Amino acid sequence: MRVSGRKSLLLRAVLGLILIISLIVGAGFLGYKRYLAPEHPTPTQWSLEGDVSEALQRNLEADLEANPTRNSSSLHVIAPQLGLDAGFVAGLADPKRGETMRVDHSLRIASVTKSYVAATAFALQERGVLSLQDTVRERVSPEYIDMLVADGFDVDAITLFHLVSHRSGIADYASHLFYQAQILSYDVFGRGPKWTVESQLAFAMKHEDPLFAPGLQASYSDTGYILLGDAIERATGMSLSQAVRETLDFDALGLKNTWWEVFETPTGPDDRVHQYVGGFDATEVDASIDLFGGGGLVATQRDLAHGMRAIVNGEMFADPQTIELMRTATEPHFGAGLYRMNFNVGLCFGHGGYWGLLVVHCPDDDLTVALTYTQANANGQGRNINEILKGLVARQDAQ
Repeated sequence: MRVSGRKSLLLRAVLGLILIISLIVGAGFLGYKRYLAPEHPTPTQWSLEGDVSEALQRNLEADLEANPTRNSSSLHVIAPQLGLDAGFVAGLADPKRGETMRVDHSLRIASVTKSYVAATAFALQERGVLSLQDTVRERVSPEYIDMLVADGFDVDAITLFHLVSHRSGIADYASHLFYQAQILSYDVFGRGPKWTVESQLAFAMKHEDPLFAPGLQASYSDTGYILLGDAIERATGMSLSQAVRETLDFDALGLKNTWWEVFETPTGPDDRVHQYVGGFDATEVDASIDLFGGGGLVATQRDLAHGMRAIVNGEMFADPQTIELMRTATEPHFGAGLYRMNFNVGLCFGHGGYWGLLVVHCPDDDLTVALTYTQANANGQGRNINEILKGLVARQDAQ
């Protein structure tokens, strides 16, 4: 009887364990499908024959029809040689309400914000407000320095240039799976944590040790940019949002519909497009999840294109060499606050953002393209921008 009873208990324990494992695996699979599964795009052929504007609109609609999980697409193209400075949209800004996408819809531009923060840091260096060779010990708030030191960082070896060029060795809190899982709480419970610079830095220190000695390698780091934002605030005596706006002079750049979420009043229509992570409408996810320098700006697609064009051309700098410092490779794909991207037409500069954005400016051909899919898991922006650039260059060469 005792042997039989033990076998029965063991069998129940095994079955229970199998059930628990099955539930975990099942939940993981469903979670992956809902939040993380990448898009496998259906490539479409872009042709810019005939009227350029009509062709861009036609191609954008065809691309969305072939890839409907993107929900909507927004494109802005600046090609002065073709007399083109225009926006194009397809799909629905809010699929649940059936609201059609418009060119004046705004969107969270996520990590494209880093280009604005980097440009601010370089402009402040030109004006003698700070130096990018200053160490974080000299420029960052003491309470954050204490956190870095406690985790083993050499704060006398990390410079502001290391932060702006992703060469600090400080890990990226935003790409950590546990951090990204916070989005699930907004989906399941309708609410989630409100983050601060301190709590995001604490998260990075808790989950990651120094990656490498400063300057030896490059590793993308939102953590570095929230520290850079803090340094800018301390150097200027302004909030980061005010420092970026005033240093870059948004008015002079014509950025009428660009503002810092939470910290600024919208400068244009407060009509943000719905942006998704897989099957989850993440529009109402608290802005603090990406707000303090690694992200934070909201803009229309038109402003997104014009803002990057201004930065890559160095319009806010007095010294032409400053933009060359931003463009210079710190590793093959990074400059300092800019991506370096080799398209068929040549080397272009720009940045991408988590919510499905990619914006590039190609100085040699004087072309700017900003393309957004309102789906964080979407792929194919680079391919389609490459096709657009090839078509635009062909039209310019044919003139």
